[in-house]
Amino acid sequence: MKEHKLDQNLLENEVQPLLAIDKVSCTINSEAVEDRKELLDTIIQRMLNHQIVDETHQLKFDYEEQTAHLLLDFILMEQQCCSFFDFDLKFRVDQNYLEFDISSKKVGQKRLNELVEMMIST
Repeated sequence: MKEHKLDQNLLENEVQPLLAIDKVSCTINSEAVEDRKELLDTIIQRMLNHQIVDETHQLKFDYEEQTAHLLLDFILMEQQCCSFFDFDLKFRVDQNYLEFDISSKKVGQKRLNELVEMMIST
């Protein structure tokens, strides 16, 4: 019988993440759930636009200092429980808006889509 060797790069970048999908979970505690919901409600009321580009959720907001602080609070809260999300907050001062991108590694993409769906459906 011929022995097959799995390419190490393929194993690390494709196979292991797929096997780990069920192990990805949000660890937010019950006390923080209500704070998170209130913060999300406030953020979503300020959102101007949402689009998905290359599996990245792009949210657009008017340029306001208070909105920037809310988005930073959201990033800090989510990073405590969902470290597999990547956040990118851009200050487009000359165009008077904030661009907030949220993406995830393949492993967390489903959780990201669930989070954004929850955000925009409220």
